[in-house]
Amino acid sequence: MLLLQKEFLEPWIPETSMIFLEELHKEISEKHVLYGADLEVIARREDKDEVLYQYKTNPQKYVQVHLTWKRDKETDSRWPKTREFNSFDNWVNEVMLIDNKEYEE
Repeated sequence: MLLLQKEFLEPWIPETSMIFLEELHKEISEKHVLYGADLEVIARREDKDEVLYQYKTNPQKYVQVHLTWKRDKETDSRWPKTREFNSFDNWVNEVMLIDNKEYEE
């Protein structure tokens, strides 16, 4: 695992299961921004279909993906939806802290 142990706040939990990487590869088409990217599963949101991946070739970068669980290629290259982050701290501040606040309300 590329990422050193990080703490996650609810509803995010650490994740390393290959099922989330396998599903991503099933869903992305050749025109998708993540096609061919070498990624590793880092975390997932336990109440939604959001998964956080880390780039193996550029470990400071992360991408959050909303999996569709179609179990097949998406025909629209905008799916699965993705959002890239230049650092783990950016993701924490832009996503995890907000999700945690909303989750606890």
